Amino acid sequence: LAEYAYPEYSNEFRAMLVAGAVVLLAFLLDTVKRFYQTRWENERLEHENALAQFEMLKQQVNPHFLFNSFNILKTLVKNHDGKAEEYVVRLAELYRGLLAVERREKVTLGEEMTALDHYLFMLKARFEDKIQFERRIDAALLQSAIPPFTLQMLVENAIKHNVVSHDAPLQIEVFADGQQLVVRNNLQPR
Repeated sequence: LAEYAYPEYSNEFRAMLVAGAVVLLAFLLDTVKRFYQTRWENERLEHENALAQFEMLKQQVNPHFLFNSFNILKTLVKNHDGKAEEYVVRLAELYRGLLAVERREKVTLGEEMTALDHYLFMLKARFEDKIQFERRIDAALLQSAIPPFTLQMLVENAIKHNVVSHDAPLQIEVFADGQQLVVRNNLQPR
């Protein structure tokens, strides 16, 4: 600036450079702020979408499951099966558990396994020895978090898409493999 042709304007030139730098910095900060707001909003919407899909799935599964459960109960009562009373207790416990976790995003694996035990009892009443279930979960993992009724949905899906018969019993396993929970069944496509 020492060689600037019009030294009387050098202060104005410096002021314009400073003002331009301030405007550029403000623009960059605003852009970064909008970027993170948009990113946060997208993550929030994805989270809400996932919750809505989970709720929709629960609403679809519950009426169907309840209808099947009442049909099985009707058969047990009609046949004077001694399991009818325990079946009612297990059904009530399963739905009590559903109501207890209705607003929760996660439950402990122990809570999930208890709900699955009730569900499996009800399945055994329906399918008897056509379904074989094995679980191998270390007690230390029972405090791990999992979305509610995940295991029930996976087991129900295995039953829905596989043949279940005396000649070809469906074998379902739930076990931990390191930090992963595995639900596996023998493949017997319908």
